[in-house]
Order: sequence, then structure tokens, then C-alpha cells
Amino acid sequence: MNSEKILFALNLLASKFYKKKPDTNEAIQIVCVKWDEIGDMVNVLHVFTAIKKEYPKGTLTVLCKPFVASLLSGITEIDAVVTSLDQLPRKVEIWVELRGTWKSLFRSLKCRVKYRCDRGSIRFKQRGHQLHEQITNWKIVEPLLSSKTPLRSVLKIGSESQNRASEIIHSITFNSNEYVLIHPSARSELRRWPADRFGRLAKYISQEFQLKVLVIGTQEEQEILREVVEHSENTATAYISRESLTVFASIIEQCVLFVGNESGPLQIADALGKKSISLFGPGVKDVFYPQTPGSKIFHEVLECNPCDQVHCVHAHNPCIARIEELSVMSAVDELLK
Repeated sequence: MNSEKILFALNLLASKFYKKKPDTNEAIQIVCVKWDEIGDMVNVLHVFTAIKKEYPKGTLTVLCKPFVASLLSGITEIDAVVTSLDQLPRKVEIWVELRGTWKSLFRSLKCRVKYRCDRGSIRFKQRGHQLHEQITNWKIVEPLLSSKTPLRSVLKIGSESQNRASEIIHSITFNSNEYVLIHPSARSELRRWPADRFGRLAKYISQEFQLKVLVIGTQEEQEILREVVEHSENTATAYISRESLTVFASIIEQCVLFVGNESGPLQIADALGKKSISLFGPGVKDVFYPQTPGSKIFHEVLECNPCDQVHCVHAHNPCIARIEELSVMSAVDELLK
């Protein structure tokens, strides 16, 4: 059993001892732990809204990684966002481990909470049948809620970030606010559709629809952006973001279509209600598929799926490379016509 499974098991056992649910009218302290990446955080926003609706007098504190903290700035139901265990309140009545660590597990036991729920309990029930991430997160907190109808995760961005994003878009000399956004990177190389295909797709969009194509990424991804622009024969424009995550998200918010691999930016686009064309490689089927109506999903699910996303048994023809250019172009035609 790997370390994560052991942690899940101990969280499951711990939660069995803390099942005294507080009254919904009590002024209690609620802590949600979500020590995770961009896409994972985006898929849990609806949970915070639901908890605060159930416990309106409660104080909701979310513990998360510093990098993703800004994504929570527009969620008014959250009272405090912290990035260290030391910043949490000492007395906590409800503790929710959406994804925690060994340290957060021990901290929750030290707090002697009244009620506790956790991800491990749900993942053990889902063995072999993992649901969409938004549903999994909902099921973690469902015992706390009177409503059994899952909400959809929605990302809210403030006007300051939106205005800054508009300034950036205009500074790239776009004559129109209508542009297609391509994010060609991903955490694992096996998740990345080839850069030359993204480049030819960008050229196709530019020529067939007379739309600007913006290829976006971080400083660490600039080489991939350069390759895409080169293969687009300079019909695409690269933008290396050094802004906050909310400004990055607002640039996504203002596009007419998002195209990208399985990644955090794809999940941001979906939470903003943007139609997308998503290219999946070794990821688990269904779990992170976009939910926005009209979005197109390409996923060649092979017999080796899911894998560790590092070692490929089809190294010369990985699953992500089996997605055909013409199929993606046809999806562009359908969404932009």
C-alpha cells in the first residue's frame, strides 16, 4: 500500500470517531483542507459555497497551497484563506479533509473536532469506479448538507484582475477582443499533444476564421510556446504570463474558445463556463472531463490506462499522439461556425 492510500485509510478511521454534527445555527469554526494543485482546487469551489449555505453563522477557513490561494479570492462564502497550519484557528468544530497531508491529519486530531469528513472515506467506496472530481468532492461533504443536489464548481474573478487581463490583451496588439486561446503544456510530457500539431491548428484557425490565436503559458513553458508559434508560421502570438493566477484566469475568461491538454488551465476554462476542446492522454477516463455544454473531449483510452504518466508502454505512439489533427480541426469548425 502506497503512502497516499495509508493516509486515506487513517483519515477514514479518524473520521469514524468524530460524528457529532453541530447545529446549523451555531457560530462554529469550519476548516477545509485542500492541499492540492490548480485543477483540483477549481473542482472543489462548489463545496465551499454549499458548506457556508448550510452553516451561515459559521466561520469557514480554507487551508491551501500558496500558489492557488488567489483562486479563492472571489469566493465570498470563504471567510479566511490560509497557507499554513499555524494560521488555523485553535478550536475547530468541523474539519473537512478534501485532500490533506500527514500534518493536517495530526492537527485535526489535536483539535478534537466535533465532526470530521475526508476524501479517503469516499475513495475507498469508489475503488475501481472513480467519479468525476466535482462529484467526489461533493460526496465528501454530503453528510453535512441538507441539500443532496450537487452544485457545479464555478470560478469567480474580481474586476481588478479582469481589467488587468484586458490591458494585457490590448497590449498584444489585438484589433479585436475575439481570440482563441491555446494552452499547449501540461505537467507530464505524456499529457502534451505535439507542439507541431498545435501550431498547424493555430494556423488553421487564423486562416479559416480570421481570429487571433493566443498561445499562453508560464515562463517555464516558454519553449513549448515558441515551438507552437514557429509551427503556426507566426500566425499565432505567444504570451508568457508573469501575472497572478487570477489574471491568467481572466485572460482565459475573455477568449471565445479554449484549446488545451489536461491541465489546470483547462479546468479553469471549464469553471468559467468557456467552451473548450480538451486533449487527454494517460489520465483516468471521465474524472477531469470538462462539464461546460458544447465542449469537445478527445481521449484515446488504451488498455494501459491509467498509467503513472511517466513510463509509457507505447513510447513510440503514446495515447495523446493518437488524437488526429483532422478530428480536432473538425471540432473547431463545429464550435466556431
